[in-house]
Amino acid sequence: MHAHTLLPRSVFPLRRAAKKPSAFRHFPTTTSAAASKHMRLATAIVATVTLIGLGVCWANLAAPAECRMAPMLLRLDAQSETSLRATSGVPCTVAIQTGSATVEDLTVEKSPNYGGLVPRGRTGVVYRSMPGFKGDDDFTVALKGRVAAHEGEMRIKAKVVVR
Repeated sequence: MHAHTLLPRSVFPLRRAAKKPSAFRHFPTTTSAAASKHMRLATAIVATVTLIGLGVCWANLAAPAECRMAPMLLRLDAQSETSLRATSGVPCTVAIQTGSATVEDLTVEKSPNYGGLVPRGRTGVVYRSMPGFKGDDDFTVALKGRVAAHEGEMRIKAKVVVR
């Protein structure tokens, strides 16, 4: 780093060139090899950050944030209801957090009318609507499990709004 970059402006006055854009006025008007290198590096950093930002924006637009949900806690001998918002044709995961329980079986008791379900191991399902479908759908899954010597079942009824 050059010593003049650490000094206040009053100590190191800058000459202003008439042709330079206002964004570059804080750089010295004389162009040395080192200054040119720093300009190229700064330009590359700005371009990289811009591209990363655009990539993050595109990823957020492409992935339906409304489908992401916190995992549900497995409660044996209980019935639970949940609601999801999904984008048409895009997978949406319903995950179950088992805690200390062991899940022995996951069954689909009622399949969705306008889409499909794929088991996610024994700890959830992935719902995907038919491409182009928009409206309401629903499904029911049951998980059978055990905690210590207690066996039980949890039934989950899910209502899905597909956009």
